Amino acid sequence: GWMVALLARQEQLLRLNQAASALGRKQALLLQGQALTSQRLRVEASVARIRQEVALGRTAGVDQALAESDLARMLAEEARLQGQLNDTRADLQDASGQDPEVGTQILATPAWQEVDPDQTLTVRIAQAHLLSLQASSLEASRNLLPALSVGADVISHHGGSGDMTTRAIALRLNVPLELGSFKRADADATRAVAAEEEVAATRQTARRQWQSLRSFYNSAQADAQALAQEVGYRSEVVAVEEKKWELGAQTLEALLRQRRDLLDAQYRLADARWRSLNAWSQAQVLAGTEPAQYIATLNPQTP
Repeated sequence: GWMVALLARQEQLLRLNQAASALGRKQALLLQGQALTSQRLRVEASVARIRQEVALGRTAGVDQALAESDLARMLAEEARLQGQLNDTRADLQDASGQDPEVGTQILATPAWQEVDPDQTLTVRIAQAHLLSLQASSLEASRNLLPALSVGADVISHHGGSGDMTTRAIALRLNVPLELGSFKRADADATRAVAAEEEVAATRQTARRQWQSLRSFYNSAQADAQALAQEVGYRSEVVAVEEKKWELGAQTLEALLRQRRDLLDAQYRLADARWRSLNAWSQAQVLAGTEPAQYIATLNPQTP
């Protein structure tokens, strides 16, 4: 019963992880799409302005070709993002039967909580399996022991010189001789030894997995923090470069490059936030967090 409960919890956590990962990925794609749309609108405005200036003979047609090429690239990128978003929505439906709206509110990644890798869910499942096999092996070994039983008989004699009662006590020794019993006991003992090795191997694997997930989480969190600062910085740079371009003090090529750098930073920021959430969620599966606690931590109730 214990192992069945642990396996059921593992299945629930795997489902929650699948749903949370898809939800976080969907939000990352929506945030990337939002940033891309904002940049595309700026490029469209630039294209419209350049077309007017080309028509008036104020600027060369090469700038128009450059801006239109950048606009076509962005439209293709929007189509690619939409395809990824459709796939992610399908994953959400498969994981939870729903496709909830996430909007632009950032799905915050919970703080990392340290867990003893030796107490992770996979290790506990392996230990429960070992205990089950050890109990079975012990029972099989007991069945091979000689069995002693005590019997008491009372015999009454009538006639002759009178009645007489005789009491007899007998010890009976039963020795199991069935070959199948010995084979079953030997197989159970072998399985128990193999299960001990499995627990040790599972413990080592869990330690490596936990360390890797902790490293992924810390790396993604550091990336997100640095990229948030970079996005803020590049947003200011683009605003200045746009003013310069409007005044003729900056080339269109340089402005478009600054916009692409900003968009790339916005993409990587959304991806880093998703990676940190994904590492946290996978760690909960490995740790065996109670599903109710998983949900409460991911969706804290605001007062």
